[in-house]
Amino acid sequence: MSNQKDNSKERLNDHIFKKYFTILIFIYLLAIIVPYILVNLNHSINHCNHHTSPKNGLDGFLWILGRSLGFSLFISFVITSYVGYKMRPLAKKFHAMKKARFLHHFSSIITLLLLSIHVLALVFSEPWNSLIFEFEKNHFPLTIFLLKLWTGILFGIMMTFLLILFFLLREPKKMRKFGYKRFIFLHRVMMIATILLAIHIFLLNTELVIMFYG
Repeated sequence: MSNQKDNSKERLNDHIFKKYFTILIFIYLLAIIVPYILVNLNHSINHCNHHTSPKNGLDGFLWILGRSLGFSLFISFVITSYVGYKMRPLAKKFHAMKKARFLHHFSSIITLLLLSIHVLALVFSEPWNSLIFEFEKNHFPLTIFLLKLWTGILFGIMMTFLLILFFLLREPKKMRKFGYKRFIFLHRVMMIATILLAIHIFLLNTELVIMFYG
């Protein structure tokens, strides 16, 4: 009888976990598709044809993809932070810390993947390719470009370091050896560093630059 109860509880816990995981995947799909559609529409409405025109082919696609994945990356970072913050409550809900860690690991991998594609897509598209490798100044002031670039780079490095560190310390023994307080302190520093992300995404968005500087 007790074995039947244990099995039913385990099935229920698995069902709850699968439900959360399915919702998480659905949110990620929306976080990737919706920004891409909105950025593409924004360029089309504002007649930014040098990016959306079929003549530009892959270059135009990479520009739109890189821009939209910046917003997807922000959403993914929020999800990863939230899952990490709710690790203990999730572990209680799933009755297994491993499952809670898996969700955090999964969201961390997605975040790093989005970061990589976001950077590569923009680096190999225009105007970022010319700005980075040729220091072309025709698109918008170099100072604004550098501020946007370096806030993104600094935040990206910090986020990557913290996520990789979490992977390395995923075993409880390694985490205890490193120190929970030290790891929490790094998380708090990361939260403060979101100011850089806010500047990178919202205050220096390319539409604003184009609007004010043409």
